Amino acid sequence: MAEEPLPATWPDQFHSVLFNNRSGSLHKVDLWYDWPNGRNFNIIQHQLGVLTYDLEWDNGTSYCTLHPFNTTCKVVHFDVGILRPNWLDGMDDI
Repeated sequence: MAEEPLPATWPDQFHSVLFNNRSGSLHKVDLWYDWPNGRNFNIIQHQLGVLTYDLEWDNGTSYCTLHPFNTTCKVVHFDVGILRPNWLDGMDDI
């Protein structure tokens, strides 16, 4: 019997394009992950909708702004910060 594959550690920096469909709400996410500099940047394009710029820092601070409708910046604090590159370690034990 073949062994189950183990989750890979993320590279310290990468860019990825994701497509999400949440209950019929489709959006594309351009994700830039930068562990050495402690930041994660998402550009979220909702289908037929606004762009959301979301810059997340390792200190748990996230800055969001919507374009073109809103030029103000919303600041949100998450206690966890950005995901560490080995965030999947130990998942094979579950």
